[in-house]
Amino acid sequence: MIIQKYNVRLRRLEASDLELVRLKRNSPAIKTRMFYQEEITAEAQQKWFERIDNVMHYYFVIEAKDRRVGLLNGNIRSFKEGTIEAGIFIWDEQFLASRTAVAAALGVLDFHFLLMDMKEIFIEVRTDNQKAIAFNQYLGFAPLKEEHDQGRIWLFLKKDKYLEHTARLRKGVMRAAKETEALQWRDVSFTQNDKAFIDDLPERQYQRISAFLPDDLKR
Repeated sequence: MIIQKYNVRLRRLEASDLELVRLKRNSPAIKTRMFYQEEITAEAQQKWFERIDNVMHYYFVIEAKDRRVGLLNGNIRSFKEGTIEAGIFIWDEQFLASRTAVAAALGVLDFHFLLMDMKEIFIEVRTDNQKAIAFNQYLGFAPLKEEHDQGRIWLFLKKDKYLEHTARLRKGVMRAAKETEALQWRDVSFTQNDKAFIDDLPERQYQRISAFLPDDLKR
């Protein structure tokens, strides 16, 4: 699956990306911002990929200027309730706090809210990662009021709040990309690697994309 929007390409994580993602995830600059800080081995990375390579998980490699610069993820809590946990890390310093980072985040939030019809997205962040907290609040995320473990905070964003909060921002990003509309299914392309994923989609989500699938990927 490839999302091409806002001058950014988001490509669903593949086995060929694992070593690069592992090396970047193990780098001190990234690891110190994560809850899990142990060194990740190639074997552990492969087992992790086998667990998340399914319809309940959406990991997208961020591609800009012909480089892989970061990773976005969305893990479905409930298709029925429309809830998902998300996250982002960018390892290429050139794209930190950049228009690309914002465009990538908007692209994946559009995907979950507008295309997959999810209702609420949650993000867990270390309380000492103030840049990540500020970035997500910039997109409309707000802290949950419930108690949390020391050193971590949960942020949440509902679909209507997202559309309201980012209206001007999304118009600016579209203008910079010389586009006139938010993400549509026609901005998403599929390959044979997506066949198992498509087959496992709940019927409601499948019906939203079926008209845009090539015949050999339809159920």
